[in-house]
Amino acid sequence: AEPPTATGIVAVTDAEEEVRFALRLVMERLASGTPLHRIAVLYPSTQPYAVLIHEQFEAAGVPHNGPAVQTLAQTMPGRTLLGLLRLAESDFRRDTVMDWLSSGPVLEQRGRDPAPAHRWDTLSRAAGIVTGAKQWQDRLGRHGRNLIQRREALERRDDTSDGQIRSINAEQDNAQRLASFIDELAANLRVTTKGRWSTFADWARKLLDRYLGGEGHRKGWPEHEIEAYRSIEAALETLAHLDDVRPETDEATFRRALERELEAPASRVGRFGDGLFTGRIRDAMGTSFDIAIFLGMSEGAMPPRSRDDPLLPDVERQAAGDGIPLRTDRRAEDLRDYLAALSIAPERLLVYPRADLRGQRGKLPARWLLNSASALAGRRMYSADLDQRPAPAWLTVVPSFEGALASQAERASEQEYGLSSLLRWKRQGERITDHYAAAGTPALRDGFDADLSRLSDAFTRWDGNLGDTPELMPTADRSVSPTALQNWASCPRKYLFGNVLRIAETVKPEDTLSISPIDRGNLIHSALERFINDERPTDPGQPWNAGQRDRLLEIGQQLCDDAEAAGITGQPVLWRIERERIMRDLASFLDADEQLRREFGVVPVDVEFAFGVQDGQHEALVTDLDNDRQIAFRGRVDRVDLAPDGSRLLVLDYKSGSASPFGKLDDDPVKRGTLLQLPIYALAAKGLHGDIQTDAYYWFVTEKWGYELRGYPITEARLARFRSALATIVDGIGAGTFAARPGAVREETFESCMFCPYDRVCPGDRLQSWERKQGAPELRAYVDLAEGDE
Repeated sequence: AEPPTATGIVAVTDAEEEVRFALRLVMERLASGTPLHRIAVLYPSTQPYAVLIHEQFEAAGVPHNGPAVQTLAQTMPGRTLLGLLRLAESDFRRDTVMDWLSSGPVLEQRGRDPAPAHRWDTLSRAAGIVTGAKQWQDRLGRHGRNLIQRREALERRDDTSDGQIRSINAEQDNAQRLASFIDELAANLRVTTKGRWSTFADWARKLLDRYLGGEGHRKGWPEHEIEAYRSIEAALETLAHLDDVRPETDEATFRRALERELEAPASRVGRFGDGLFTGRIRDAMGTSFDIAIFLGMSEGAMPPRSRDDPLLPDVERQAAGDGIPLRTDRRAEDLRDYLAALSIAPERLLVYPRADLRGQRGKLPARWLLNSASALAGRRMYSADLDQRPAPAWLTVVPSFEGALASQAERASEQEYGLSSLLRWKRQGERITDHYAAAGTPALRDGFDADLSRLSDAFTRWDGNLGDTPELMPTADRSVSPTALQNWASCPRKYLFGNVLRIAETVKPEDTLSISPIDRGNLIHSALERFINDERPTDPGQPWNAGQRDRLLEIGQQLCDDAEAAGITGQPVLWRIERERIMRDLASFLDADEQLRREFGVVPVDVEFAFGVQDGQHEALVTDLDNDRQIAFRGRVDRVDLAPDGSRLLVLDYKSGSASPFGKLDDDPVKRGTLLQLPIYALAAKGLHGDIQTDAYYWFVTEKWGYELRGYPITEARLARFRSALATIVDGIGAGTFAARPGAVREETFESCMFCPYDRVCPGDRLQSWERKQGAPELRAYVDLAEGDE
């Protein structure tokens, strides 16, 4: 017999557009009178078509039926059970536990409400938990003790609000609840190495009941999830009967068997005959429809690629006789299924994607599709022939999603009706924000407004122009830290996110490879602070003795142990290397300190000198901004040294990172407003010790940077430059100027973005955006500060 062929061929861009084309064609046929139950949409493999078809047809409200689009393992109870059984294998990794908690309505206690997964995720990150049930207990306990200390410190202050105390109490309560939950979880997952199949099946059923609850908790579930729960219980019952085959097994074997059982399809979508039919090509055998749409007709997908079995190739199978099927027989079966499916409807359309946009690669039409094309054209057809212009009547080419919207094809959904109307409106030259869809939908109108504003040269609210914001401006009554103002000078958008909106960086302890630069710096600062407080020399030429040197190393070792216990040190092998570097930096510090004291003729008098901190004991530094304004600062000076005769001050700010950004301070002592600490710290020290000669330096206290000093003597000229930059910064904050400035290109990124925690929320075209906006009059003062001629 002559094999059947297609009646038409369609070329689209990718798999998503294949499904959209099928949906448009279904709507077109439905409008012309073809019932839904006489239409079939078929595909060669479930990935990616099963889920794509289900989601798009559901979104369009088109009734459909077909095989299940997910397995039991992909349902909510399946994910929860399998994830639960893998926790012990992962040694209770924090991210694995949190993924499991978020996989379904996991109950905190039997018969109670679901666990607060998001809150516990934040809490466990703050506690520095990575892996191990014991680590959960130790670090949650440590975190709880730190919360108690923080609460006691707040209770001693006069300006503490009830809300602050309640917040700490709530977090402490959550830490205790999480510790109890993990303790019970570890106990529930602790099983004997060997046992009966029925014992393990009963154990799994009890876990399901404990963490997803009984019948009462399932009342609000979707029907398909309830059905999946019942199917999983049936699968466990099936495994329990394996006692009759092999009574004894182990937990790993039981889990693998359960995983195989849950690979079974979940409940099918709809009932056959209700709406159009969707399924694999082989699922359509023996059916009858008016139109069949075949998706995925590309090379390698239809027919699927077949590879010889490396362990038992077809040559060996043939030698073994007729008992073992050949791999090549599968290709014959695929062809049989395909030809049988072509026979189920008088109208048969083959659709193939020209590319895989996710994989960024082109695709060729399947050989079986080319056979149909040859029959339709009356000659031998090749892949290149399908790109001919104009296309024959039997070939439909959809150039793109936009091309489909611009065509006269039936719309697939209400969304496509709106999009096609917007496209016509735009092509007619009308203003997009005047379209009826934008006028009636505030979110859409704001989206258009945002895009158009960002593409313009004007500095708008969508670019960070908030208008006058005097409530954000630092004043004599509202203190500010120098680091915050430096953030604004570097990138005003960073100041908005971090210092106004107070958006915190999300840090995952399990992703930490090595101790962060901030934590490393804090550790060195704390070691030097504790040591200098205990062992202050009284003579600039006094050397450090052996006992004092040992004491500094002892403090360093203790702080390194504390950092490791807090879970901030990263991977053990990298931490051992970093720990040795820290100890070497501390060991060599005292030699550099002796040289510094002799050179400047000073001795330490203040360590971690605080001003303006919120404890009611340290007054803020108030300095003149201009003739009629003052600014209050808060902060901590790492170290203040004084000459024994009181004639000279030396202000030191420890730095444990790179010295590269601190160059050329002689040309600009505040580095365009990005280095304000030295003059502020110097003014604070002068306020305590009097108006005497003062030098301020950044001190790079590491072997790598040779304990280098970078700074300058404080002079009126340098203070004038400081006040000028400070005025620009404060005025910019008060004017609501929060533009995103990436800075110069540096190491395949931008200077302001290198260590910015908000890098991912800024647009990809940030440099082009800044170039468009920097000419705006509202940004003139900032551009002069950040990029103007010195």
